[in-house]
Amino acid sequence: MNVEDAAPVVPPTPDRVAELLVSFQRLLKTPYSYDDWMHIFEDDALWGLEARERFEYGLFRAIEGQALPRWGWQAIDARFRWSEDAQRLYRTFPDADVDSVLGAITETLRPTPSGSTKKESAIPGWAFWILVLVAVNVLRQCAAML
Repeated sequence: MNVEDAAPVVPPTPDRVAELLVSFQRLLKTPYSYDDWMHIFEDDALWGLEARERFEYGLFRAIEGQALPRWGWQAIDARFRWSEDAQRLYRTFPDADVDSVLGAITETLRPTPSGSTKKESAIPGWAFWILVLVAVNVLRQCAAML
């Protein structure tokens, strides 16, 4: 492919960054997964510095005070490196807010009791066991019909 044949690179618009933030905020209100988050975080529109900074600002505001799963904090830190660049956050946001977010990220970087830092399931543990009980009851009813 020649350089002349390539499609021109179109810089992301503020509207595209806003769309990504709205999508992320919707995810926070529904069952979501690691892949859903990464799909947003890896969008081409966020590769530009200005677009990335706008998105990070909105992301930070969206997750303040949220109880995110372990993998959610890990995904945010893996993509945006907030734990490594804390001074930038402190220059932008109130210290207490930054302390809270960095505390949550730091907590997820500690190994779990089993020693792993695996991604958590998007389904809470209690919901998983309810699903197991429902499945067992359905299987029992099916077996009784035979």
